[in-house]
Amino acid sequence: MWALIGWSGLLIMIVWGLHHLDQRVVAAQSGAQCRLEWVELPLWLQTSDNDWVLRGDERHLYTGIEAVANLQPDDDPHDPELCSRVGTGLLTSPWVDTVERVSKHITNQGDAVIRVRATFREPLAFVEAYGRAYLVDEKGVRLPADYPANALGPTDFFMIIGVSTPVPEVGEQWVGEDLAAGLKLVRYLRTSESQGRLSFRSLLRAVDIGNFHGRECALDAKLRLRLFADGYINWGEPPGEEDSVEPSAKRKLEMLTAIYSARGELPENMIELRDPDPEGRELLLGPEAGEGD
Repeated sequence: MWALIGWSGLLIMIVWGLHHLDQRVVAAQSGAQCRLEWVELPLWLQTSDNDWVLRGDERHLYTGIEAVANLQPDDDPHDPELCSRVGTGLLTSPWVDTVERVSKHITNQGDAVIRVRATFREPLAFVEAYGRAYLVDEKGVRLPADYPANALGPTDFFMIIGVSTPVPEVGEQWVGEDLAAGLKLVRYLRTSESQGRLSFRSLLRAVDIGNFHGRECALDAKLRLRLFADGYINWGEPPGEEDSVEPSAKRKLEMLTAIYSARGELPENMIELRDPDPEGRELLLGPEAGEGD
């Protein structure tokens, strides 16, 4: 009986193996190929400027998200582990937050289309540390791109300076209450810019978190905005965390817009936004602040 069971199991394995081999041979003879297809790719990954994130670029010393999927054109379209292997590979990319679904579709030509729906970590800002600028997402996860800080000119991304915690590994979250506050302000400013409420964006160089909890100057604000000129702006608390005395983020933006509209620039001195300004006066401190300002 045991011999019969053993021979039966061996026969089943042989039949399965021959069937699997036959599928591979048929696929190879027909020129069937496997290819990756993204489902609902976010807009920022559809631009030519960000094509390197998906497909890699020697300039960034990065192979790209699609490379870690490890899907080869000559893979067996009928491999039952194909989708699982692709999903597992994609999760090793720092750009990929979650893989929601991986499915396989066989075309009339016998090709396998591996469709992937995933969520990605979108770049939000650069964080300057030790002379380099590191790209992070909205949660502070470090992304695979960093450059000499002094080589970066004006970009679409805000620079965050003054961070107090060490640089994490790629794909890990950059911890720190100061950085979390700085990222919150960057998100607010970027949203305001997309809504057309940041007319002076080109004048803003960085979000400065170096004075968080008064580390550098007890009189200055927790968060400051640095200008490309010599001046800076005492912003205060992160948006949504203002106390009953400090104006809201919306009001602060209105105050800055009023100054910029009146002057065509932001003055090269310190602008104070933490005090209420019901009359719309310019709250300036420095040599340009005239008597009675």
